[in-house]
Amino acid sequence: MVTSFLLPSQAFDTHCLLSREPLYRSLHHRESNFHNGLPQSIRFLQGHTAFCTTLLLRGKRLISGSYDETIRFWDVETGECKKCLQVKKPVSCVDFLAEEGELP
Repeated sequence: MVTSFLLPSQAFDTHCLLSREPLYRSLHHRESNFHNGLPQSIRFLQGHTAFCTTLLLRGKRLISGSYDETIRFWDVETGECKKCLQVKKPVSCVDFLAEEGELP
């Protein structure tokens, strides 16, 4: 059994609560759509040959890493794989610092 609690210093930390607001709004929107039977788009991206372990969304690009030892750059609108990098080790996390115009 897992029990969670707030420490006294966390109980009145409004910054902590405000930083979660976008997450709660998006979850509310998703649950409202589900409850009302509104369709949501789902896209399956074909390419990785093993479990996908990490995703990073940057603008209209999705970057994914996998146990298949590749990092793939996807166009979110078309679902097309724009670039595939072989890294020769299973990928557990990705980060990308370039501007949107510099993504492949």
